[in-house]
Amino acid sequence: MADDKIKSINCMKVDYVPITNSDFFTEKRLYGWRVFIAKCCKNICNEMMKKVDPVDGVSYFVSKSLIKEVVGDAVIGMAKIINKTPHPVEKPNAFKIAAYLSYWFLRHKPISILYPKDTDLDVLKVASGCSTDPKYLSWQLKHINEMVAVHMATTFIFNFDKEVCDKKRCKKIKCKDIVDGVPTFGFDDFNHQRRIMLQKLTYYFTYRAIAPKVIEHVLEGYAFHPAWGLTGSHWKTDMDGEQ
Repeated sequence: MADDKIKSINCMKVDYVPITNSDFFTEKRLYGWRVFIAKCCKNICNEMMKKVDPVDGVSYFVSKSLIKEVVGDAVIGMAKIINKTPHPVEKPNAFKIAAYLSYWFLRHKPISILYPKDTDLDVLKVASGCSTDPKYLSWQLKHINEMVAVHMATTFIFNFDKEVCDKKRCKKIKCKDIVDGVPTFGFDDFNHQRRIMLQKLTYYFTYRAIAPKVIEHVLEGYAFHPAWGLTGSHWKTDMDGEQ
């Protein structure tokens, strides 16, 4: 009798949480997000594998089940915000979606890097023709999930192939440094700015406690100056149509 009482006290009830329960979080939309995440994983992982010498035998694995969990948890989090009372909000815009997807990707870490047992994780052999520092390459592989999360968040917002601003249109953004009497730009070009931006965000995702709202604010801040084209009407809070 005592054992039954202990079991009842320690028992935890787990209920199924419906995911596709509104006109916004449809199965079609969620499927599109899963496909988007899977493509981001493939793009970054394949790029990194090209930098590793094949002799090391390093490979990667992406868990489809965990990607599904990423989307599911992101939807639950966003749905709580939408449905909360007494101050409900409109449907999430792209900044919030990117923030929640990347946050839960960081929590679940769907990618595993597979190393042979004798591999030196501190210094990997770099592929022929690759100029990446071996120690930095090792660091990148250790934090491959953070790299993919950065890729997810930024490409969800920006079309980096569409540069909408150049130096001629950006005369007001100058460094304080003076070269030959002329103020210099903070970056060589917007590709340089992008590289620095992604490196900083990868650092934050790796070493800082970060919440969805922080990621959302960072992405909004990146979009204040139109260096690159946006992938949609992201400043709208009521998004129409399928993403």
